[in-house]
Formats: sequence, structure tokens, C-alpha cells
Amino acid sequence: MIGTNLVLPAGVATPPLVASAGERASVRLLEYFASAIRNPRTRRAYAWATGDFSGGAPAPG
Repeated sequence: MIGTNLVLPAGVATPPLVASAGERASVRLLEYFASAIRNPRTRRAYAWATGDFSGGAPAPG
């Protein structure tokens, strides 16, 4: 298991497309939103938009 201090807000899940790529991909996505975007409101909006977008994308395989 990859150690991380990142916690998803209630009601937010890693998009299935990313989750199917493995734990490392999920952590990388969360790290991007946690560190690359300073404004917490922008980070939250981008996270929701990513979830909405990738929620309809088929998982690989």
C-alpha cells in the first residue's frame, strides 16, 4: 500500500478510470489536486469536474 495523508471529502471517489489503473494512479491524481492547485475552491471544482468527466468513460480492458 502506498502511504499518503490525502483524504477524499465525503461523497467524492477516485474516478473508476483512474481507480482501475491501480493505487499509484489514484494517489498521483489526488496528489495533483492537493498540491498543484493552491486555491482550495478551484481544486474542489476541478476534482468534481474530473469525476464527472471520467465517470462516464469506460474502464480500460
